[in-house]
Amino acid sequence: MIEILRSIGQGEVGLDIVAVQSMTAALVFGKTLAAAVVAVMCSGGTFLESFAEGRARREMHDLLSRVPRTATRHRNGGLEDVPLDKTGTLTHGRPQIVSIDSHAGMGEDEILSLAASLDQASKHPVAQAIVAVAKARGLTLPVPTEVAEIPGEKVVGSIEGLPRQVLLHRAGCWPR
Repeated sequence: MIEILRSIGQGEVGLDIVAVQSMTAALVFGKTLAAAVVAVMCSGGTFLESFAEGRARREMHDLLSRVPRTATRHRNGGLEDVPLDKTGTLTHGRPQIVSIDSHAGMGEDEILSLAASLDQASKHPVAQAIVAVAKARGLTLPVPTEVAEIPGEKVVGSIEGLPRQVLLHRAGCWPR
């Protein structure tokens, strides 16, 4: 009962009010056993809540302590360790474009221009990195139309001067 009154005094209002009302009504009508049962249930619930919170915190800490802090990659004919961030990825705060590979006979600037033009409509961090690189290279980026984005998957839209739509997918960029 004291704990319930303390939580109400701290502004933590919820089922505590129902518990106080139930206990008060039970005591008014002389049903002390019913009041005691409500008090035990309420304090038991508070204990279980704090126990579950502590357990969740410990298990989250244990899980995060298992995340790898480095990865090994091949580079220049050898192996090197690369530090990973807290999520276990190679990103260092902001994504950066480090290379553009062309397998369709298109030049780097042409691929970048198509991707960046379409990515202007996206708020995804990788899309913003692509747009930043294109602007740094001084590329002209036409405003895309008919843009549709499927989060985490692809962006499709039309770019001025192209007879077809452009599809940006996780695996690359292709005119359709």
